[in-house]
Amino acid sequence: MGRSLRRTLEMWDPLVSYFSSHPDVEKAGKVKNVATLLNKSTTKVYLLFLADMMDMFDKVNMALQSSSTARIHTIRDTMIRLLRRVLALLMQPGEIRAAEDLTAVPYADRSKQLPDADVHVSDGALALLSHLEDDGDEPEARQVYASVSAFYEAFVKKLLKAFPFGSTTFQALAVLDPEKALTVPVSCIDDLCTTFAVGCNKDTVKMEFREFLADPAVVPEGTDGNVDAVQYWLRVRAMKSATGELIYCHLAGTMLQLLSIPVSNADSERVFSLVRQIQTDFRVSMSTKTLSALVGCHFNKTSRCCEFHRYPDSFMQKAKSCTKERVHGGNAE
Repeated sequence: MGRSLRRTLEMWDPLVSYFSSHPDVEKAGKVKNVATLLNKSTTKVYLLFLADMMDMFDKVNMALQSSSTARIHTIRDTMIRLLRRVLALLMQPGEIRAAEDLTAVPYADRSKQLPDADVHVSDGALALLSHLEDDGDEPEARQVYASVSAFYEAFVKKLLKAFPFGSTTFQALAVLDPEKALTVPVSCIDDLCTTFAVGCNKDTVKMEFREFLADPAVVPEGTDGNVDAVQYWLRVRAMKSATGELIYCHLAGTMLQLLSIPVSNADSERVFSLVRQIQTDFRVSMSTKTLSALVGCHFNKTSRCCEFHRYPDSFMQKAKSCTKERVHGGNAE
């Protein structure tokens, strides 16, 4: 949608010219309706505003679909940031800061919203609105501001209804974050094990988590906030005691299971796309077991296939000579 809006705005003048001069512009129908809208002073204002909003929404969508950064424990923080950003476009900053919980901000109270001059409508739309006001068309400008405010209100209402900000499970998932794992209460283990029914002994995981909270060796390396959750829990799983026993095997295993939960349908779509690339029309007899193994190799590989085993140069030279002689009809050794 964002691309369509941007393309429409780029071709705005040609579109206005085309529909305004179309032979059917005077007849009742689609051509006349489109020409009327294109020539309406506020239509481009709304499109500029929507294009600006789509840029923000697209970034959130891309973050949730990223195969490298999207993890189930990041969803709540992403949604909270989105909610805060939209509220900041509509509400007075003091009202947002004063609320202990963003979901409790009185976003529908007009007396606590920003004045029209401060409501965000995008720079391009603001310039057109200034022209409207200079031309004495203030009622149209006020209607635009009212519509934009109504858009923000509707979006916040929809977001609060659709996403479970108050869910204790989403709050408990913060344990997956290396930067927050040591600040989460033990009760989160009960919530996660019960909700996701992971294959583990809950009491054993809780016991290991209690020891984990008191172990200085589990503090994540680096303080830049870019510690990868999967790599962190892999390192925790590999930690051993003086006797060589794995200390956090069940705890780390549970965390890694939770981290494997897809954040969006993008992950499953990537798998289906890969399956189509592997099981082509020339490999229709491939068994499900082989296909599953190849897909697993693709997603778990850490290097290129040619790097799994390196043949010595002498072997490669003989292979090259053998191929050359066979192509030219000679006899290879």
